[in-house]
Amino acid sequence: MIAETVPETAGPWVGWSLDGLGWGKGGEAWGGELLQLDACGAWRRLDHFPLLALPGGDRAAREPWRLAVAVLARATGDEAVLREWWARRAAAAQALGIRWPHSAEVERLWHWLRSCPNGSIMTTSSVGRWFDAVSALLGLCAYNTFEGEAALRLESAAARAFDVRRAPSFVGRFATDGEPHWEPEANWHGWWSWVARFAAATAIPEWAAAFHHVIAETLVARARPHLTDPTLLGGGGCWQNRLLIDATAAACARYGVTLRLAQQLPANDGGIALGQAWWVLAARRAMTASQRSSREETSDVSGNTRRSGCAFA
Repeated sequence: MIAETVPETAGPWVGWSLDGLGWGKGGEAWGGELLQLDACGAWRRLDHFPLLALPGGDRAAREPWRLAVAVLARATGDEAVLREWWARRAAAAQALGIRWPHSAEVERLWHWLRSCPNGSIMTTSSVGRWFDAVSALLGLCAYNTFEGEAALRLESAAARAFDVRRAPSFVGRFATDGEPHWEPEANWHGWWSWVARFAAATAIPEWAAAFHHVIAETLVARARPHLTDPTLLGGGGCWQNRLLIDATAAACARYGVTLRLAQQLPANDGGIALGQAWWVLAARRAMTASQRSSREETSDVSGNTRRSGCAFA
């Protein structure tokens, strides 16, 4: 996004990178990161979405029901909740002709997740995988037959109840109606138990829309303390979701923040090459400037040494 639009300010810039899955610094599976970047190519990770288990690794991306089970195992630990979810969604899936996992397979994964020691299962902060998990919790998609199917089905269901004009009251109703609730400004307190509530939801379009609105509110609320100017950037495949864009833009407007997304290039993998090229050039310019500065320090009239540098290290 920065490479395409060349923001008017010199940075640093703050934005959410929301995608299916990408390897972060240190080899972690990222996809829901709040990043800060400057004109020198320096960057740092400010925040990220909670880590969701990926039982089966890449298989979890193809079979979102696995992510739903992982959410319930982490959030409740109550096998009765799992069985109620499976029975409710399996009956609806059968009526609609949607493929659904067998109960034995679901319970086998549940017991495996509950018995695994902490840190032994691959996890990700990917917002794309969170959309998949909620889609499965609502019974919309248990198996992806094409890339992004679960998220697209969630977006399609949400469109039937989506309305940015009543977003604040809408979010309040579904984020706090009963227990537990989710407060975007909190340190992810309540997130897991709130997402687990989707397992028992009956008004599917309303809950699907609520997820979009709450994600949008979360993006803005958690980014605001880090903004150096009232601009929030966005990049990654999840920003192809029109409802997410509209909800986030509306949330930004309520707080006097402008949402900026790429316009000429795709938000997903199609724009990665340009971003990588910009980063290399920016880092190279910064290195050249640093080397020149080390050889030719200049002083102002008061004798203070002045060096070129990045916004942060």
